[in-house]
Amino acid sequence: MMLVLLAGIQGIPETLYEAARIDGASKAQSFWQITLPSLKPVILVAVVVRMIDAARSFDIIWVMTQGGPNNASSLVSTFIYKAIARYNQEGYSSAMAIIFMLILLGICSFFMKYFWSPAKKPARAGRG
Repeated sequence: MMLVLLAGIQGIPETLYEAARIDGASKAQSFWQITLPSLKPVILVAVVVRMIDAARSFDIIWVMTQGGPNNASSLVSTFIYKAIARYNQEGYSSAMAIIFMLILLGICSFFMKYFWSPAKKPARAGRG
């Protein structure tokens, strides 16, 4: 995550910061008006990748605790695995997997729609 954010920060042109300094912007204003909007697509990609990575973290939890005492470290993926492997419920586990995938797809689509807008054009100055 930090490497992705570092690459995004290094991709911001220094001329933007120079122009902000010439205009008298403080460091906080430069951060809120230049850095954060420029990093928005990078942050979005990093969050989506991390969310997908967290959703597929089955192996370590299963090997270490198999869901833990009293399901303390259970995930959706461990419930799906238990339904198919222990209880032989193929239909139920398939339905859980599809619903889980649709929920992840919905969350990723929400992030893409509301937080990333690369095609936005800057507002034009007054006409006339």
